[in-house]
Amino acid sequence: MYQTLARAQHTRSISSVRRSLGQMKQGDLHPVKSRVSGIRWLGFDHGGIVTEKLFTDQKQSERYSKYRPCLPPQLVDKLVGVLGRRPGRVVDVGCGPGISTKQFIGQSDAIVGVDVSETQLNVARDTVVHDSVSFIQGTCDALPVDNADIVIACQAAHYFDLQAFFREVNRILVPGGVLALCCILTPTFTDHRLDNGFKHIFNEVLRPYMSPVVHDIVQTSYRTLTLPYTPRLEYTHDIIEETSYHDALEHIGTFSPFTLLCRDKGLTLEEGMEFLDSVMMQCGVTMEVKEAVHGVTHPVVMIAAQKPMH
Repeated sequence: MYQTLARAQHTRSISSVRRSLGQMKQGDLHPVKSRVSGIRWLGFDHGGIVTEKLFTDQKQSERYSKYRPCLPPQLVDKLVGVLGRRPGRVVDVGCGPGISTKQFIGQSDAIVGVDVSETQLNVARDTVVHDSVSFIQGTCDALPVDNADIVIACQAAHYFDLQAFFREVNRILVPGGVLALCCILTPTFTDHRLDNGFKHIFNEVLRPYMSPVVHDIVQTSYRTLTLPYTPRLEYTHDIIEETSYHDALEHIGTFSPFTLLCRDKGLTLEEGMEFLDSVMMQCGVTMEVKEAVHGVTHPVVMIAAQKPMH
């Protein structure tokens, strides 16, 4: 799929990205907001970004739906176990295209996905079709639902104004209800060349396009976050599966920092994917690696807490 760009101006665009990234100094990592065109940074203490403006492209949202790993069913079972009964309503905040929302089908009477991006929600409505599931546009600080037994945010809480979100959670969560935040960490590949290339892109190439605080929250697996209820529960699970080079690269293409890099450098998303492929090759990825099937492990961390009954 990823062939050399045919047109000369595309090649020049890719080359300019390489040059500018190669010239970055350590100080260029802060603040990211001054480097990124067209993205407004919120005034929250944690430095989150407006993800509505990151997922306005239909193909990007479809890529997200297809190549992001799902919330493991084992962790869904854990949440239902903490609740102690079948939930009447689960609210998935920052649901995106519904890849975590769908994991609650059959486990809850009603599942509501909430996201700020209408583009993401349209993909969710097309791909997650079930009588128990609905999707509503809304924000973490003004949730358009009430009376939830479980509120979950999977791969999203690091973009929230957490204090405002927790106030909303406390408003809509029934006594004894469960709040959960889930983070799927950087994967590890069995092939060291693919693994080195993936981690180089994540830690070096895309790092300047990550909010420092958001990056720290993710890198510490949400363990630095303080939940509004106690005791705090923590669950881990490894998603172990097989993947191809193509799918691994497409996974990187779902990351918000990748979208920011493309916008900052004037690249289309497909040109950005060409650039990622060239970086992988510089990291030692060969045709042998590209044509093989690889093992991959996605570590998942979920922190949760139950709202007091009184």
